[in-house]
Amino acid sequence: MLTKKMFLLFLFLAAPIISYGQPVVEVKYFTVTVDINTTVDNIGLRFDIVFDSTYFTKGYVIDNEAFIKNIKSDAFPRFEFRDSPTDNTFLSSNSIEPRPGKRFIQLKISLSGESKSLLEALKSGARPFYIYLDKPLLVDLEDGTRLSLSPERLKEVSSSAKLSLSERQIDEIVDARGGYYKLYGTKIDAGWQIGKTDSSANAGYLSFNFLGELFPDYLAELGGVISTRANDIAAQFTVSPLIYNVLKSTPIFLKGTYQVKQDGSEERVFGSLLYQTITPNFINLTQGFNRLRLKPVVKVGFNWYYYTKSNDSLVLMKSFAEPYLDIYYYIPVLERYSILFEGSFFWRSDKDFNFIRKNARLTGDISLNYDIPGADSKVMAKYSFGENSLTLQKDNKLVIGVLIDCFERK
Repeated sequence: MLTKKMFLLFLFLAAPIISYGQPVVEVKYFTVTVDINTTVDNIGLRFDIVFDSTYFTKGYVIDNEAFIKNIKSDAFPRFEFRDSPTDNTFLSSNSIEPRPGKRFIQLKISLSGESKSLLEALKSGARPFYIYLDKPLLVDLEDGTRLSLSPERLKEVSSSAKLSLSERQIDEIVDARGGYYKLYGTKIDAGWQIGKTDSSANAGYLSFNFLGELFPDYLAELGGVISTRANDIAAQFTVSPLIYNVLKSTPIFLKGTYQVKQDGSEERVFGSLLYQTITPNFINLTQGFNRLRLKPVVKVGFNWYYYTKSNDSLVLMKSFAEPYLDIYYYIPVLERYSILFEGSFFWRSDKDFNFIRKNARLTGDISLNYDIPGADSKVMAKYSFGENSLTLQKDNKLVIGVLIDCFERK
């Protein structure tokens, strides 16, 4: 009986040793770095918490299998990105994927609507932030040692790391998302025309354009303007089922397109050869606010048209040549405003392929937008000017509405 009591007493005294026998080392020395993380089908950010080499003196590294297993448990800590002045969370744990390396922990972040604020903070470093933990992060090594990273130490190091992205890295993000061609080629806006202008009075509009990749180096595009007036000058649909990147290293594209007016009265097909480039930013209206300034895009190309249907006998069943120049420029203004300019200069030949000076035309849109807090959309006032490319009729109008932010520009 005495032996049994002594045995139970031994178990009671040894329990703390058995339960907590794994040596725990408090992590004080580490660095936090940020870089772009690109894959075939995704683009994101990568934060690396790199532990000092002194924690791996025996040659043992992080037990990746144990770490991945711990991620799935309720005891695993929650990562967040928080604003330093306010402690408000602007990137929640749902957008953060912790992954183990040999001597570091990686936080993978896919760019989404929520991560837009983080991208802006990294763009210039103007918005101070830190990485938050709701409890210590425990990391097991292969030799049984356990590293412990405290929330206080991670906050201290991450907030003083001065993490930022270079202009080159921002370009890399855009390139990985399909390039500036795709960025400006995907958009939606809707609104109501104000006052009587050249096309119609009190008409509602939905303008859209979607550009996506079919296969490597092959894109497709669908766009148009839908109006509440069937015979509206601006209302038309355009489909380009195949856009081919001729040279992988150079943005030169071959494009085949079909275009039809909303009421079906005008119809044409055309082929295009175009070259796209970006130019340096030459307008800065941010006044010190931390805004993502995208570079202007310029397209230079040549169209060959053939009208299969038209009310104008001078163009019906006839071909035309047309060199053109397109400019797209998104300009952030102060903290929440922006200006989007989309202009096109084109010079249509006559049916004998002569270029007459009066046939040189300019058309486009310029909009003033206001970012709606907490939403990927903007209040928009858009002025359209010039002559419609399909019908060559003048179409100046003002539309008040909403612009949907397809790329999460801000």
